[in-house]
Amino acid sequence: MGYEISKEDVQFLIKDEKLMAEVVQKVTKDKEVLDGLASDIAEELSLAMEDNPDIKKRIMKAALASPGFKEKIIKNLVEELGDD
Repeated sequence: MGYEISKEDVQFLIKDEKLMAEVVQKVTKDKEVLDGLASDIAEELSLAMEDNPDIKKRIMKAALASPGFKEKIIKNLVEELGDD
């Protein structure tokens, strides 16, 4: 048995501060929900970053400045070349 829930019903519930505070509290304590949320956010950020050359440059610059990153690139390159 299902109920028809309209967008207006949902908006009414979202405006209920006490209910939303409880929802937020429960969601942030649930590891699986947080993992899913983190995954969703990471996916959206990744898509947005693909279209933003400035962020790509910043990430590349920071990665290249971090210790050991160049060695990781070389290791991956050697593995790629060895797969042929």
